[in-house]
Formats: sequence, structure tokens, C-alpha cells
Amino acid sequence: MVLPISLHAGPLTDTALKIVQNRDRIVVGKQELVVEYHTAVNTLTQKKVTYAIRILDKFDRELYHRQYDVPFGAFAENDYQNNVSVRSVIGTSGVGVAVMAVTGPTYDAPRVIDLIGVRAAGSTMIGPNALEIAPIAEQFPNQFVVPPGAAKPIRLGKGDTWTYRYWSGSYYLHIPLIVDWYGALGVIPKQTEFYVEVPAYRRGAGQVLVHTKPNARSAAAYLTMTPSSDVKFIRGYGVPRMEGKRLVVTQCAVRVEINARSGWVLDPESLAVLGLRVPKE
Repeated sequence: MVLPISLHAGPLTDTALKIVQNRDRIVVGKQELVVEYHTAVNTLTQKKVTYAIRILDKFDRELYHRQYDVPFGAFAENDYQNNVSVRSVIGTSGVGVAVMAVTGPTYDAPRVIDLIGVRAAGSTMIGPNALEIAPIAEQFPNQFVVPPGAAKPIRLGKGDTWTYRYWSGSYYLHIPLIVDWYGALGVIPKQTEFYVEVPAYRRGAGQVLVHTKPNARSAAAYLTMTPSSDVKFIRGYGVPRMEGKRLVVTQCAVRVEINARSGWVLDPESLAVLGLRVPKE
């Protein structure tokens, strides 16, 4: 079955589009599911775009359905990125499926994820109602850290946590999110210090204000930064919370060591001296 789509072809005629349906099988825990990809192919350029996806159980009952808004009249000519993949997710207290999508212009395509839990409806249940699903995250901005191995399941960390790369505006904080298989993502209570990931940066020169604690009320001192300074980024700080479908982190700070002296950096001016911003090309 091909899902209905609305073609806004513009200069690209409907006859130039060929609709293809492919099926893959994935194992989720003890269950085998079918992933159905619906793809449009531009017969003039052979460029492909996935416009819909379905996940079914072994009785062909639909467990999940997502259709993507694709500008069919433009994707063949523009620098349009389309990558939709499905991975099984394995935890200690539950299993599920992650549908990860990148659809849009290459340089600013939104990266989103749908995460659903899959569980048996009952120990003796068989037939088309044997499985239940629980939506956990829907169209969530996707910065989850995925282990290498495209065909392998994603195995969650201790406590069924999945590491999320949160962009503070100057650096990434790696924040473990708890996967509640009954329908939610959450943060670890009271955890405020995290691994910090610093992207490529251009080091400046000047005075860097550092605090003994990651707040402005703590004692502070200036460290001198030069292009030859020995700099290490030790860890990050933030107060995370779930706000609807978003992860929000406030009070962000980064602990830096400059020439064997260290402290927490809070203010934008010191971050700029450290070069903690995306370089302009």
C-alpha cells in the first residue's frame, strides 16, 4: 500500500516522480517489526526522497506512521538533504524504536527524532493486538549521541539513559536523559556537572574571569590568556529540565584550566577570549 501524498510539483511534473516502497525488518527486543519506507524518485535526476514511513508488527498492524512535508517541486534542483533511518533502542527495563530524520536544505536541515517504546500487551497475548506502543518523544530536536554501527541496536547507558548534546551557545554539554518506556524523557535529579565538548575554536588573548564555583556569587579572579597558553576544558555545568518537548538548560558554565590554574567561566566576554564560539568562515 502506498500512502497518499500531495504533490506540489511546480516545474517538476507528476509524471517525473516514481513512487517506490521498500520494506526492512528490525528486531526490537524479542519482537520482529517491519519498517516500510515510501520514497519518491525523480526519474530525470534519479534523486530520491523519503516522504513517509510506517512501522508494522508481524501481523501487518500499523504501530507507527510519519509523513514528511517534502517540497517535491524543489528537492531535485536544490541542495536538499533527506535521510530517514530507523534503529532499535535497547534498555535494561524496556525496548523501543527511534526514527531519526534529517529533511531540508543541507546546511540548516532540522534533525528530529521520534522515539516509541514497544512492549508486549500481555504475557499470553497473541495475534494482532499482542504489542503496545508508548510515544516517548515526538519530533524532538535530535542531538542524541548514537554509537557507531548503523545496523546495530542503540544500547542505552546505566539507568536507561541516552546522552544528549546540548548546545549552550558556546560549547556542548553531554546530558544523560532518562528514557521512561511508558512515555517520557526526563533528567537525572540534581545532576548539574557534565562532560563538556568544545568544537573548533579560535583562541584570543586577554583576561579571563574565573570563579571558584559555577555561579557569579563565588570568589573570582582573572587569569591571563595568550595564544601560547596551555588550555584545557575540564567539565561543564548547567541546570537541566524538560520543558514540553524541549530540553532546557540554564546557568551554563564551563570549567577551564589555563596554565595549570582553573576556575568556572560564566560571562560572554571571557568565553570570547577563550574563543568559545563557532568560527566565522
